[in-house]
Amino acid sequence: MTLLDELAIQTLILRERFARDTGQWAKLRDAYHPDASRTRIRTMWHDGDIDGFVSGSKKLHTSSGAVIHQVVPAEFEIKGWKAVADCWCFITARLEMNQHDYELKTSLRLLYRCEKVKGEWKLISLEPIYIHDLLAPVPPAPSLELPCLEGLRKSYKFTAWMVQQRGITVANDLPGEDVPKECGGYTTQAFRVAQRPIKCSQSYSTNSAIDQIQSKLVQDYSIPGTSSR
Repeated sequence: MTLLDELAIQTLILRERFARDTGQWAKLRDAYHPDASRTRIRTMWHDGDIDGFVSGSKKLHTSSGAVIHQVVPAEFEIKGWKAVADCWCFITARLEMNQHDYELKTSLRLLYRCEKVKGEWKLISLEPIYIHDLLAPVPPAPSLELPCLEGLRKSYKFTAWMVQQRGITVANDLPGEDVPKECGGYTTQAFRVAQRPIKCSQSYSTNSAIDQIQSKLVQDYSIPGTSSR
């Protein structure tokens, strides 16, 4: 691993989120592996390849207000031509209800898997780990009492509610800090090593799950003469 690799991956991730927020679809697609079958993006509203994600993003971009992702790449594991990046992410969105504005804020982590393709880093997969969210009135808007929050996950209940208003079904088993310690038969499916899902047979907390992912990737990606950071 070199600092140039780390910088290249960090820049790639920042450009990918910026392209998504600003509707630059060709640049968003170009951030990922050219073979869509090698990719997987799992979000609250999409679980599939990059082409489907771009298509769905276009529809959401025209039917909703501006959404801003602030991304802070924090940790990298790089082995030869494969890498994992763990990032903080803070999402801000404005929505109008009853002629008043409200602001939705979502805090989460984004886990990216990357590969070098013809000497250039490309993204392979993306999966979020939700932390918490908040829906607040923008003055002079009154406070908001939302129906139908029962049963929604604590780590992303307001975000899920907003997505549901667009007629989209939200999965209730997404990775989040409120997830019980039981593994449930899988860790994060988006991070696959050599196209094999990483599985565990014991309970885990969110942080230990990430540690397992990174440890497994370091082992499987290990190449003589390389080091991790």
